[in-house]
Amino acid sequence: MLDPLLSRSLQNLTNPRLFCIQTLNLFDNGKIVLDSLGQSIADSKLSPKDKPLAFNLTANVIRRKGTLDTLISIYSSREINSLDRFVANSLRIGFYQLIYMAKIPRFAAVDESVKLVKEKFGTKTGGFVNAVLRSYLRNPEKVKQTVEKFSEFKKIAFDFSHPEWIIKRWAKYFDIGTIKNLCNFNNSIPPVVIRVNSNLISLNKLKHLFNEQGCEFTDSPVHPDCLRISHGQKVEKLPGYDNGFFTVQDETPVMIIDKLAIEHGDSVLDVCAAPGGKSFYASLKTGNTGAVLSLDINTGKIKKLESELKRLNINNIKIFAADGADFYALSKKIGQHKFMKVIVDVPCSNTGVLRRRAEARWRLKEDDFNRFCVLQMKLLGNASEFIAPGGKLLYCTCSIDTVENEGNIEKFLKENNAFKLIEKKMFVPQKIDDSDGGFAAILIKPF
Repeated sequence: MLDPLLSRSLQNLTNPRLFCIQTLNLFDNGKIVLDSLGQSIADSKLSPKDKPLAFNLTANVIRRKGTLDTLISIYSSREINSLDRFVANSLRIGFYQLIYMAKIPRFAAVDESVKLVKEKFGTKTGGFVNAVLRSYLRNPEKVKQTVEKFSEFKKIAFDFSHPEWIIKRWAKYFDIGTIKNLCNFNNSIPPVVIRVNSNLISLNKLKHLFNEQGCEFTDSPVHPDCLRISHGQKVEKLPGYDNGFFTVQDETPVMIIDKLAIEHGDSVLDVCAAPGGKSFYASLKTGNTGAVLSLDINTGKIKKLESELKRLNINNIKIFAADGADFYALSKKIGQHKFMKVIVDVPCSNTGVLRRRAEARWRLKEDDFNRFCVLQMKLLGNASEFIAPGGKLLYCTCSIDTVENEGNIEKFLKENNAFKLIEKKMFVPQKIDDSDGGFAAILIKPF
């Protein structure tokens, strides 16, 4: 989340483009900004009509950063890395408006960026920004002429604004059509998805409540217990939120828990529980007759998880702070108890959720995968020690990378031949209406 002090530094801004530039500067400085962007904008002094522009510009400039930086390199005499962050981000928002926002007059897209740079750096630097943007307007064909010379992977990276190394990596697993569909999915605006808390209300009654209150929603095309909420509505303000009638959760993790086939009375261990969605759904699946033990290393997230338990009126989950990668820490919390169902939702590259986490595509490095795999194997190995005979283990990620998924499962099975793989599935989004990407494998420990 964005540091509250940094968020407050944006509060007094009244110009949506300046708000965008300053937020992008924080992003360039290594801060995570999209998680708290909505709250930062809500807390700002931007006018109601300017808040949507600030949100869309900021979120989509980050999403389209690769394409925008290539455009700047085509029309600028200076390398983008040599530019001051403020100047670079002024060019990015200028190009974004020219390319992707047809409703904004071209003169406004150029002049607003130029004006902000002039105010900060003077006429000379403002003139540079003006020259770069107007160079595109005079000769837009230069883009096509340049991109035609790109390799196939570099062209996809440009067209869909993804790092070229990610495109090359995906080409090891997927065909070109699948990659393009995936990239297109990642560049779409993710829906807000909620799952009904059927312990407290039926889906039909929740839909009736929303209709009565004028809340806009659609049925999920992916899972029958989920709804997709129209943008512009705060989840916390929806009717039934304070009553615990629903929780925010994408359909893919719901489908993944379905595969674990939790039964009434089951004991469930969730090793990397935060933010809690899988634990909450697992609790529902036990019919409140079983028990769920939820662990996470992050004490801050544990507090939020506890708060959600109260809101959702869940009584059969116990929460502890513990490092799932430390076997002795787990043993101290769990003791000798064995569970019929164990969930290991490991930290990963997030390559299946780049639509929701647009920043991640620019933060991720190719050598991160090996580092993730070391941690993932520790978590998987430790969690497997707490499965009762006949019990099932769910290993899942929000990654679509084979190394983190099938690769880890194959390695685990070679080292633990008592376990058997009964199902595995990769979720690779291909249509805009699809749910997030990810992976699930179900292992069983025979009697």
